[in-house]
Amino acid sequence: MSFDPQALHALLRQFFACAWSDAERKQFVRSLRDMIQFEDQLNAARNQALALVQADPTADHVVWLEGVLRMLERVRSGLNPHRSEAAFSPGSDILHLLGQQIQKADHHLRICVFTISDNVITDRLIDAMARGLKVEIITDNDKRHDTGSDIRQLRQAGAAIRMDDGPDHMHHKFALFDDVILLTGSFNWTRSASARNYENVLITRDPVLVKSYLREYKRLWTQFQASAN
Repeated sequence: MSFDPQALHALLRQFFACAWSDAERKQFVRSLRDMIQFEDQLNAARNQALALVQADPTADHVVWLEGVLRMLERVRSGLNPHRSEAAFSPGSDILHLLGQQIQKADHHLRICVFTISDNVITDRLIDAMARGLKVEIITDNDKRHDTGSDIRQLRQAGAAIRMDDGPDHMHHKFALFDDVILLTGSFNWTRSASARNYENVLITRDPVLVKSYLREYKRLWTQFQASAN
């Protein structure tokens, strides 16, 4: 299940200023545990609850907030720091998950994919570079000539691009966000992958997997010469 800030906000609004019967408290915590998988999502829940009370800081609402914060700490105790998340296509789930990760990345995004031709993804990457995110892309040298390829556009926007320099294909599909989050799976970064194909992605913070993929990325980055075309 992908994290949905709007669903989280609806849950907080549903229980806003609640007097918290035992049944309501249990239901609220269950719902939070279903939604929240990572620390940053827990922080988002805390910030949304604070915003509700700041908009109407009555004594009853402050008491409500204290209760919510205590319940969020219960949720925190059950978080697995290495927990993974999956999404599937056709449909918008993968694009939603990928877009979230691009938006949340702070410093560095390393992409290793066969091709990029989905303008939704490309626009997200260009926006991220505009706010200062460093983007590196390893891709297949043949696919840059395909109709609809966005590789040149991404280079012009500031992405560092390297391509394989042989007859075989660079067929990986993975990305590393700030070198701590890994996204991998069958998903090509194309319109057809979201609209028609049966694809999958997995996001994980498992440090062993992240380190392994980062090592392979750096090996390929060194192996492939920077593209001038």
